[in-house]
Amino acid sequence: MELERRELFTLALPHADAGRIEAELRQRGVPYDDAARLAAIVAHVTGGGAELKARGHEWVDVER
Repeated sequence: MELERRELFTLALPHADAGRIEAELRQRGVPYDDAARLAAIVAHVTGGGAELKARGHEWVDVER
């Protein structure tokens, strides 16, 4: 196992849209290390209607 730093964000959007947006992000393979790319993907899938807010980071165990 190896520790990997993951950035944390919050994303406020209507409850009715949450499942669709989550599915879009999962399908696109959301990047864990590129905040600008993630923000661009979120802007695209929400039609500019939602914005990421940085919340810090966490360290997680990953298998390599």
